[in-house]
Formats: sequence, structure tokens, C-alpha cells
Amino acid sequence: MKKHAFVLILAFAIALTGATVLCACDRPPASSVETGYAVAGIVTCDGKPVEGVSVLVNGEPVTKTQRDGIYSLTGLVYNDVVGFFAEGYTFSPDYYKVTGTAYDMNVTAKLSSPAEEPPEEGENPSDPDDEGETPPEEGGEGDEEPVPPATLSVPEIFGIIRDNGKTVLAFSVDKEADAFGVSAQSSDAQGFAQAALPAAGETGSLCFDGKEAEFYAELSADGTLVVFANMSDLFTDECTVTVSVFAADVTSESSPFALSLCAPRPSVGNLVCTDGILSWSAENLARGALFVVSVNGVRVVTTSETEADVSAFLPDTECVLRVTAYESGALAALSERLSLSPPF
Repeated sequence: MKKHAFVLILAFAIALTGATVLCACDRPPASSVETGYAVAGIVTCDGKPVEGVSVLVNGEPVTKTQRDGIYSLTGLVYNDVVGFFAEGYTFSPDYYKVTGTAYDMNVTAKLSSPAEEPPEEGENPSDPDDEGETPPEEGGEGDEEPVPPATLSVPEIFGIIRDNGKTVLAFSVDKEADAFGVSAQSSDAQGFAQAALPAAGETGSLCFDGKEAEFYAELSADGTLVVFANMSDLFTDECTVTVSVFAADVTSESSPFALSLCAPRPSVGNLVCTDGILSWSAENLARGALFVVSVNGVRVVTTSETEADVSAFLPDTECVLRVTAYESGALAALSERLSLSPPF
């Protein structure tokens, strides 16, 4: 019932704006980005990806979110209405209008509360003024319980990976935090640096006693925000690292993590994109390693090869591509960022 009502509401909104409802058979081919716009994003609930969410275009189901919560659409036209539906969930936003190609149309899902059962015929709803019931007095037993303090998840340090010849520290941060900090100590140096929490695709820098460590943020497949910080110019030997996240009066700190910065590491590099085909090189990676390609911080392709067709995911404006390597599900290496401008 909810599904039919949702579809009717979308159809009514489209009629008011003068948009034309297109059936799936009338849509442009999915591979023909030149004939329209492309959009993509990730659907998460409490920071975790939601699989199987129906994605509707002008009221018609077109696709569903993948296991990692990602959806992608191509061949869209201006003012198409993209909506979302899954039994037991509400979405924010529950729909949006297409105004151009975009790969950051992320959606937050929430478990919907069951509606209260209406009173049976002849039965009056309860009234606190009824005999035998008195509203709680101010300061009495009926006072609401104090709200427990907010909590932040503990940061997880994944370890050191190679980023175009640089030594990069990879760690997760809670997206509800306002800032994060890194504390590092070795035999020849020590320091602490803090920065505001970045969004996926953003860059920044941590300042350790006048030395800057650049960092880059990316959204992982499970919706976790992962930060990659370049430690090459700060520490050259063994060091111990701790990551903290901060929000209001709440702090969460990782366990100390011992790192060896001088050991050989896997690497991914030499990114080249020609006619929509992205290729790269990989070194010191185990057999069976997987590569994940991201466009503007949104992951769009997973492959075991060293090339991928990304033509369907390139926007009409300047974009940034990156490749992340995984071994047995763990982060292993990160490529440099490749900036592209149309025509690609």
C-alpha cells in the first residue's frame, strides 16, 4: 500500500511541474551518456549501506541499490524525478529532480516507525484528565529521562599504504564528528595535529610543528569515511600513531598503532584515461587483489584488472579519478589523483 501511495505522489508532483512520465522502454540506452545526464550515489542507514532499495524515475522502478548501497542511472533528461522506495524505510531526500550529471546524490534512509493503531469504534482515546489518571506534576516521577550523552565510534587504523611513492596512513573517522586528530611519535620526532572533518572527495592538511601532512577523504563501500594522510615527510622509521575524533564534549580515540614506514609496500600508479577507458599499473600486490575506481569520491567500478571503462560515470565538468587496491578485503594501496576536464 505504501509503495502505491509513494508512486502516486511522485506522479502527481511530476504532473504539476509539467514533466513527462517516461516508461522504461522509452528511455535512452543506459550506455549512451551523451544523450542525457547520469547520476549516482549511495543509500545509507545509520552510516551503513542499504541494499535492494528501489530507485524510481518518474514513478517507474528502474534499478535497485547494490550490496554496497550504490546506485547509478544514465540516459536521464532535465527535470526527470528520481525517487526511492523500500518497505519499512523513509528517505531523505525522498526524491530529487535531475538538473545535470552528478555523482554525489547520496540519500539517508531511516527505519520508519509503525503507525499507531486507531481506536476501535466506540472506544475513546485515553485522556490524562480521565478519572484515575492525573498528569505528572513538574519535577515528579513523570519527568522524562535525561538524554544520554552522544557517542562516537572508535577510529580504526588500517595501516600504511603506498600512494604514488608516498607513505600514506589510512584510517576511518566517524561521520558524526566535527574534527579529527592524529598523534604520532617515533625515535626522532613526535607531534599532534588536528583538522575539521572533511567530506568525501575533499582534501586538507595536518600541521605537525610547521610540517604539513596532506590528507584526502573517501567514502568506503560500507559508508565509512576513510582518511588517507601523507606521512612521508614527517616520519621515516618506526612510529606509533593514535587517531582521535571530536564532537562537542565527546572524544573517541583509537588504540595505539605501530607502523614501519621503511618496508616495501604495494603501489598503484600511472593512471591514464583515454576514450573513457582508465588504465593503471600495480606493483607488489598479491594475486587476486581487487581495484576500486572512484569518481569525485564516489566508488563506481570494482575490478581485478588494471583497466576499467568509466565512460558512463564521467560528468560534463572537471572531475577527479582515483584507484584503491584491496588484498583479502583490506586496504593495500592508493593511487595518485587524476584530474580530467572535458572533452575526455
